[in-house]
Amino acid sequence: MDKCTSPTHRLAKETRVTVRMNHALPSAWTISAEGENNPQQATDREAAASCGRSDTDSRSQGHEMHIANQLQELKALVQQMEGTEKALCQATRSCIQAQQARDAASLQAAELSSRLQREEERHQKAQREYEHEMAALRAALFKQNTEHEQVPAGWPPWD
Repeated sequence: MDKCTSPTHRLAKETRVTVRMNHALPSAWTISAEGENNPQQATDREAAASCGRSDTDSRSQGHEMHIANQLQELKALVQQMEGTEKALCQATRSCIQAQQARDAASLQAAELSSRLQREEERHQKAQREYEHEMAALRAALFKQNTEHEQVPAGWPPWD
């Protein structure tokens, strides 16, 4: 590069703003501006001075201000992205917790339904056994009473 290239122009070419997301830690963002506080800038100033230019001319300052403003805007955007990322992570956690609670409730309902069905089957079986035993008992009592032909008044009691 020519020694008389303006320091601002050279700074603009050398300054690369990078934003990187650390995939291991999604909430960690890195902002770097290569060229900021770069020792090369001192030699750029010296080269500009030797060519009769000042590092503080209005055009240079305007470019530097523009770069600084863009860097600040970028930092603000990154902060906004971090906030959005945190909100998204919290919403995801809440969604996962709600889904786990729903799954647990569904499992509990299935267990209760199964238990209720077993209880109903057990009750029906007991009811059938009771009715069968009562019918056998009635038949035996009726047979016993009719064999002696002494049927008391109001017998059988279920009539």
